[in-house]
This record gives sequence, C-alpha cells and structure tokens, in this order.
Amino acid sequence: MLGIHEKFLVCDEKFAFVGSHNFLASGEESWEREVGICSSDREIIQGLINSFDNAEVLEEEEINRRFAASVIL
Repeated sequence: MLGIHEKFLVCDEKFAFVGSHNFLASGEESWEREVGICSSDREIIQGLINSFDNAEVLEEEEINRRFAASVIL
C-alpha cells in the first residue's frame, strides 16, 4: 500500500482512514510525526475491506519470527 507500517480503519463503509498512526498505542506525548488520510470514496473503502478479508493468516510462530526480524537492536 503506502510502503510504510500502515494501519487502516473502516467505519461502517462510510469512511476509511489509512495512515501510520497506532490507534490504540500512541499517546499525545509522542514526538514522532504521523501521516494519514481519511476518505469516503467507496472504491477505496471496498479495497481496504478486501485487503483485510484476503489477508494472509499466519501461525503464531511465524508472527513471532517476523516481529523479531523487524526489531532493530
């Protein structure tokens, strides 16, 4: 999609938000700048729904491996 660690939120097929913001984990104290866009375009919303519905299902072991590989020490 964006080539970043994107997240997306779809609300009742009325609007969608795509961005880098961690919806549940970010606080106001964060110094990092986040980017995002909100759209009510039905094609964009349906594309995001399709991305979610067709997402790869990973076993816990693979999730842990990918997470460990993404952490910079």
